[in-house]
Formats: sequence, structure tokens, C-alpha cells
Amino acid sequence: MVKTIDGDNMKRPLQIRGHHLLCIQGYQGYGYDRQFEINMSSVKEHLMADNHLIEVVTGLDVICASCPHAGDSGCNLDSNANETITLMDQNLLKALTIRPGTLIQAETIFALTNTKLQSKLDLTGICDQCRWQQKCLWFQSRDD
Repeated sequence: MVKTIDGDNMKRPLQIRGHHLLCIQGYQGYGYDRQFEINMSSVKEHLMADNHLIEVVTGLDVICASCPHAGDSGCNLDSNANETITLMDQNLLKALTIRPGTLIQAETIFALTNTKLQSKLDLTGICDQCRWQQKCLWFQSRDD
């Protein structure tokens, strides 16, 4: 299981799964439970303040580490969740033309997402099944 953010992993690249690159930018304090909210806020704050190095992944990451639905092999929210979320990650990486394992500065990857994904149409296959659309400030900021 991936560890939550702490002093040990603040110096190494943080593993962030594809779709979380968008979630981080639109996150405003909502989550599955309080532990998840605290960890997500910490990750977002750290990445935004320090322009931290990110390793882009398509599996469990530092954010998933505090999710009550994370299992050993992926997301257990429902029977199709892991497959759906992995596909979201893969579709985002395809749209950005990057591969899993890419190392990139937070500021650079966030700029890339905002350049390449300007409309909600650009997010087809990425955000269309997301349960957080109505609360995500980043999604809401995209053109219709």
C-alpha cells in the first residue's frame, strides 16, 4: 500500500495517479471521510507550495493511501470502480501525451493539464463518470 505524505516521502517524487492531477486543482475540502480530506489537503498544499516532483501513475497513489475504498489491488468503491478509475487515468495520460512513470514538476504538469484540457468536451472519458464533478472547482472552470 502507498504511504500518505509524511517527512520520509516529501523528498522523493510523489506518486500521483492521472486523474488526481485534475482533482488536486479543483479540490475544496470534500472527501470520503475526514482522514481522506486531511491527506488530500496536505498533498495539494505541498505540491502547490513546493513545485514538488511528481511521478505520474495509473494505480494507487499517495492520495489513495488514505481512501477508505482503497484495497491491495485498487479501488473497491464498487465492483467496477478500479477498472473505471484506471481507464480515467489512462485517458488523461493519453490526452496529455505522457506515459505512466513520467517524472515531472507539479507546476509543469498542472500547466499542461490546463493547456490541453480547456473544455468539458476535452474531458470525455476522464471526468464524465466522476462523482465529484459538481464539487470540483477545476471541472466547473472548464468551458461547456
